[in-house]
Amino acid sequence: MIEDQLQAGQTFREASVYSVEVSGTGNQVKSLKEKLTEDDYKLTYDPVTKKISIELLKDTSETIAVFIATDAAEDTFRYKNMISLTDGDTTLKAEAQVDKSAKDSWISKTGVQNTENNRLLDWEVLINQDSRTIKNAVVEDTINYNQQAFLYDETGKVIVDVYKAVKVGNQWEKGEKVTFNNENNPKVTTDGSNGTFTLSIAFEQDIDSPYFIVYQTKLDPGIRNNEIVSNDATLKGGTTEIHQVTKDVTVKSTNGSGTSTGTNGSLAIIKYDAESDKDSGISEEAHFQLSRQNAEGNYEIIFPDLIVKNNKLIQGEKEVDRLSDLRYGNYKIQETAAPNGYQRDENEYTFTISSQQVDYIFELANKKEARETSLALSAKKLLEGRSLKNEEFTFVLEDEYNNILQEKRNESEDIFFDEITYQKEGIYTYTIYEKEGNDPTIDYDHTRLNVKVEVKNVDGQLEANATYEGNAVFTNIYTPKAGSVVLEAEKVLTGRLLVDGEFTFELVDQEGQVIQSQTNDGSGKVYFDAIPYDKAGEYNYTIREKAGDDSTIDYDTTEVPVTVNVKDNEGQLEAYASYEGNAVFNNTYTPKAGSVVLEADKILAGRSLVTGEVTFELIDQEGQVIQSQTNDGSGNVYFDAISYDKAGEYNYTIREKVGDDSTITYDDSEIPVTVSVKDNEGQLEATASYEGNAVFTNDYTPKAGSVVLEAEKVLTGRSLVAGEFTFELVDQEGQVIQSQTNDGSGKVYFDAIPYEEAGDYNYTIREKAGQDDTVIYDDTEVPVTVNVKDNDGQLEATATYEGNAVFTNTYTPKTGSVVLEAEKVLTGRSLIAGEFTFELVDQEGKVIQNQTNDGTGKVYFDAIPYDKAGEYNYTIREKGGEDSTIDYDTTKVPVTVSVKDNDGQLEATATYEGNAVFTNTYTPKTGSVVLEAEKVLTGRSLIAGEFTFELVDQEGKVIQNQTNDGTGKVYFDAIPYDKAGEYNYTIREKGGEDSTIDYDTTKVPVTVSVKDNDGQLEATAIYEDNAVFTNTYTPKAGSVVLEAEKVLTGRSLVAGEFTFELVDQEGKVIQSQANDGTGKVYFDAIPYDKAGDYNYTIREKAGQDSTITYDDAEIPVTVNVKDQNGTLEAKADYGSDPIFTNSYTPGKAPDPAKNQNTKTPTKKNELPKTGETYQISWMLVGLLLVGIVVVVYRRQKRK
Repeated sequence: MIEDQLQAGQTFREASVYSVEVSGTGNQVKSLKEKLTEDDYKLTYDPVTKKISIELLKDTSETIAVFIATDAAEDTFRYKNMISLTDGDTTLKAEAQVDKSAKDSWISKTGVQNTENNRLLDWEVLINQDSRTIKNAVVEDTINYNQQAFLYDETGKVIVDVYKAVKVGNQWEKGEKVTFNNENNPKVTTDGSNGTFTLSIAFEQDIDSPYFIVYQTKLDPGIRNNEIVSNDATLKGGTTEIHQVTKDVTVKSTNGSGTSTGTNGSLAIIKYDAESDKDSGISEEAHFQLSRQNAEGNYEIIFPDLIVKNNKLIQGEKEVDRLSDLRYGNYKIQETAAPNGYQRDENEYTFTISSQQVDYIFELANKKEARETSLALSAKKLLEGRSLKNEEFTFVLEDEYNNILQEKRNESEDIFFDEITYQKEGIYTYTIYEKEGNDPTIDYDHTRLNVKVEVKNVDGQLEANATYEGNAVFTNIYTPKAGSVVLEAEKVLTGRLLVDGEFTFELVDQEGQVIQSQTNDGSGKVYFDAIPYDKAGEYNYTIREKAGDDSTIDYDTTEVPVTVNVKDNEGQLEAYASYEGNAVFNNTYTPKAGSVVLEADKILAGRSLVTGEVTFELIDQEGQVIQSQTNDGSGNVYFDAISYDKAGEYNYTIREKVGDDSTITYDDSEIPVTVSVKDNEGQLEATASYEGNAVFTNDYTPKAGSVVLEAEKVLTGRSLVAGEFTFELVDQEGQVIQSQTNDGSGKVYFDAIPYEEAGDYNYTIREKAGQDDTVIYDDTEVPVTVNVKDNDGQLEATATYEGNAVFTNTYTPKTGSVVLEAEKVLTGRSLIAGEFTFELVDQEGKVIQNQTNDGTGKVYFDAIPYDKAGEYNYTIREKGGEDSTIDYDTTKVPVTVSVKDNDGQLEATATYEGNAVFTNTYTPKTGSVVLEAEKVLTGRSLIAGEFTFELVDQEGKVIQNQTNDGTGKVYFDAIPYDKAGEYNYTIREKGGEDSTIDYDTTKVPVTVSVKDNDGQLEATAIYEDNAVFTNTYTPKAGSVVLEAEKVLTGRSLVAGEFTFELVDQEGKVIQSQANDGTGKVYFDAIPYDKAGDYNYTIREKAGQDSTITYDDAEIPVTVNVKDQNGTLEAKADYGSDPIFTNSYTPGKAPDPAKNQNTKTPTKKNELPKTGETYQISWMLVGLLLVGIVVVVYRRQKRK
């Protein structure tokens, strides 16, 4: 009797019995002889016990082989069967094991030391070469953490790549990369008791093909040369281990870093409450990061996340007392997350494990956090052009990482966000912005409002205060659809605060019918519903106020005529409204007899005033606050009427309630007010007398490193109305970054602009032209340069305007236009505004405009309006003057203006032939001379006007002061002479107060020789040496200026034409700078606050000029910062000269080969497909006593 016991994962399929010839050793089948029939044996199979029984029915002396076929389960990877042979009373047993695949087909591993960085080991694991189906496949790799550690990215995630494996010829190659959805996969776990890290990669789907797993480990800083590093990789299917492979690597040279010998150190972490028992620890988790010092003195992270709870190290399901098997050396530990309810200790602590201190105990106490606080941020919403609706606009609150925290809709003019809870001190920054909608009639406000919340611990209670950058006001503009118009008016109430909706206005058509009634909003605006038109013509209306019955109000009886002109512009109706005068209705409030309204006025200098932003208190003579009121949008402050029932004098004080906005200097005045109440024949009369003006003036100063740009609006012909003109602030890329309107006095304030680094920032302020054809809008564009300086680590921003930022509009009764411009350059002396005249000539040769240059050389012609599409040709030329010292430029610049009809709107575009730049040369008159000098600044870029030079005569008297221009030129005014002789001067630089500048103290003698040449004086200046003053910029101690040099071959280099990036060691671009005229590139000074090595890369940002071959070099720079007796010293090491060389080739054509892919596609070899059955292995068991051989084979389960 032969019995075979199948194991789990096998199902019997069939069996057959043969007489066989065996090999000489008796345990291998050499050949089959005869197959036995059913008459020769009896086969039974019990599917419950999985036992196969074969009873031989006839005696035989032949060697018998039994072949059994089974189906294999996918989750079973090896089979161990038991077989027995019974003859009478004798039973023989044997067992056999079959692997589904060979071991190295399940998993194999390679490991080598990296050739470029000998601190790194490169590992590759190849699994499942036979394409078995493996459910819940997991690969685990275990290493000793005193030898090596896995690598992590900047987010703390272990770095490992998984690829499908593809066989090409006889080689396996990496194919498609595999991504994982679970962010905690792959992961690394720590076994502190065994001293190991384990990397786990869990496949998220069943696999049935081979895969590569690729990763690196970093050798411990103390690893010794020739030390053997082991790495164990295991393949599992679910919880079943399929196979494990071990790979050893012998460490070669590590540049002498291998000095440590001991590896039996340990670390225990005691984390306890500062006000409680040390031994009990804290029952909440604390997280630590552990680093080890390398040979260069830098600390490398080896344990990114150690978890401690109740003074135990938590490692998955295990808790251990200490971290074992640590290598001797210097360590650094830092708490990365405190236990819940405690403050994190932000300090870094160092310690040493050595033969003298093998087992180290690190103790750290935590203080409980202060009591939390909360704060709700808010803003205001304004809509110009029509009434604001509740909840029609959406606003977003973002944190400093651009995560959206909240979205809220406006509640009337208010925007309220939910309270934010704070649990620790610090500075929190947020951004509020409006979510742009899809209403084409709305011009949405694109302001990004920055808010800083400072949270302080005051006696165990956190307190939060918010500071907004500029006005927290979002203003949208409504423009009715084409062919319609919104008529509007304004209500002004003096004597008390205006209430939303309290006055009614009527719109009357030309037949005298009231067609609409509307009320004022809280700011006094009155908007009628849009009126649509279906044909061209003129439509006349009247706006009037409907008188109420409040006896305290003196109603305005004005009637304002309005004409709406509707034009058909090529099938598109356009409607424009013209008002006769201002549509402003003024009412006056007079309190009832025997009562009085006390009032004040709020002025805010530096930015626009916001309704309700400042609070005022009214205090009675006992010192009690009896009322609190806020300002309106115009600055008026009205207290509620106070009624009196008897004559006498009543004393009060008005004061401003100081706020917590650090950008505001609050007015601390206290204004005494006396109310005299008299009885006039039974009628009480109250009169208020103020001591001085009840005007409170606050000053707004933007935060350090920020600036408020401003302008002024002047309107001639009628009174100016607050908010009627809009101004845009345009950045140097031409993007509109802010829109603001004028206030009642004509002031225009843009929101504060914050800066994060020093430099020059260029803007343009311009007025946004409206649609009122009775107003001629000012089309001036005012350039503004904001210079941001780093003053001892504190940024200071200063704005410089080109000319006055004053926009003047003219009101008159009533098409596409363009402003042509040019530029004036004068060499030899400084340019003066208005000194050169330019003519604009039309195509008939008629001079249609004359304009002069401004102080910067800009020449703007007046806007040219067009009333039809087409091309218009002009010429710009300079009008020759009569100054004999000037060589005038006779260039004529043709300009073509293309006017196109874009859906009924004319658009004019100017195209110039060449640069519209006119260059004149100044040569001083005979008998006079212009002395000059040159300023060179090394170490950083030169700023126009930052250095002053003195011209001193021979008596030692300063006769002139001049500053450098942006190129470093210094021109003194021409000096005339009236007689021959020699005149001696000295040019010297006036020392400044900038401690980072080493000023040039050179004094350059100049002799002017004046000769009489036949009655004509000739003056010649002779300088002793070059009149070049070189200053050196040295950044403050503990900082460094990195620099580079640009070389251009083939043509002259232009200042600012190439851009360079400074990249930190995380790969982030932290600065961008351009070359100066000499090719120098200076990055802004980088300050440091602690010693160490800092690594950077300098690279050129490739441009798009096809005539330039850009240098793609990347120059590494290491800044070494040392602590010299408490003073940090920073030095940069470039390794090689940081020179970037570009080549200019005129008319260079693109290389077509660069756009072609010359790589021949590689044909992929397909894996063999699995058939219906697949033979796995053969195993023969010899039973020598009876001469029977049993052969077992297995087949793969059908797919």
